Amino acid sequence: MRCRTVSSLSAVAVALVTVGCQADAAGRDPLAVVRDSAGITIVENPSPDDSASNVWWRLEGPDVSIGGIDAQEPYALYRVTDALRLNDGRIAVASNGSDDIRFFDSDGVHVRTSGRTGGGPGEYQNPSALFRGTGDSLLVADATTRRVSVLDPAGQFVRVFNIGETAVVPRIVGRFADGSLLAAPVLVAPETMMGGSGDEVSRPPFTLVRIDTRGAIADTIGEFPGAEHLVRISTSGGQITSVNVMFLPFAKSPTFAVHGDEVHVGAQDGPEIRVYGMDGGLRRIVRTGRTPDAITERHLDAVFERQLAAMPDELRAERQAAGRNRDLPHGPFVPPYGEITTDLAGNLWVADYPDPTKPAGGWTIYDPEGRVLARLIVPERFRPFDIGEDWVLGRELDEFDIDHVRLYRIAK
Repeated sequence: MRCRTVSSLSAVAVALVTVGCQADAAGRDPLAVVRDSAGITIVENPSPDDSASNVWWRLEGPDVSIGGIDAQEPYALYRVTDALRLNDGRIAVASNGSDDIRFFDSDGVHVRTSGRTGGGPGEYQNPSALFRGTGDSLLVADATTRRVSVLDPAGQFVRVFNIGETAVVPRIVGRFADGSLLAAPVLVAPETMMGGSGDEVSRPPFTLVRIDTRGAIADTIGEFPGAEHLVRISTSGGQITSVNVMFLPFAKSPTFAVHGDEVHVGAQDGPEIRVYGMDGGLRRIVRTGRTPDAITERHLDAVFERQLAAMPDELRAERQAAGRNRDLPHGPFVPPYGEITTDLAGNLWVADYPDPTKPAGGWTIYDPEGRVLARLIVPERFRPFDIGEDWVLGRELDEFDIDHVRLYRIAK
């Protein structure tokens, strides 16, 4: 069944409103409202908190689990940064704890290790991300050396190219269909961070750029707000003696996802994700419908308890006795969502913000046009890296903070 209703809005805002498309699996009327505003598609979705509107997917398994406290080399994993499931079912795992790429078969049996620590060809210092290349090749982004290495389908080193001067520390966050790469800064320029009074929350902007297959800047996607932070500068005798950059509780921080010729940008300023073309043109606004929660003392106490739990035993008692810093600034609202990513079909996955006062692991999935598809709960300490039609691959930390790479099935 397909349903389509078109109506005109006022002369002030001439637009087309499309309510619905194809009914969902439960036979209900479509929930998203899609309209066109001056050539930009705006998709209004119901809130993820509206349980009556949700279609629920679930995870089953894991079917594959690599790593663990008793794992021996090469199965012992440390600081896993990314993982991909290749076309033949093999799993590639990047780790900046061992500075290598490890390949496992579809059952999780180790078949090859590529690379080692160093600055030469086929060597890494911080393999931070993996991307599918052309012809089943694999791209390895190294944030420290500002390079991208190309491996053939067997995992053999082929070539390397340097990343252009995009920021103080650039990171590759996505690959477009034409092979070009999206680069974002890990840090903005120090002079920009220190541009305020030193005691105010600031959010200096940064620029997203597209890198070609030679490593040169091909185009600028646009300028976006960076991560909220506080810079405190200490001086003595008119000279700066120290600069402390503090990332605050519930600070807004940008998140990105690339699929095809589009980049999704989540600035966390409101409950929406904006979708841009490779030329930087805004194509679509996906609104999640979630109303941001006000930050309360309960939220701040929960953050403090989480910080205590992560501290070594010798520091925890002292920090607990000192108590929570009541003067630390924060915004009025919890950010409306956490990280975003896309699956191989182009669906947008939006994580619930990791609010310590709420259950963890919630994701909302939207179709390539931005209409809500489903809700899904993942294990609390599981982070998806690669998502297919009926599976999700990611890193999961156990109770000892030991890395596992796990493949779960998605039951729809």
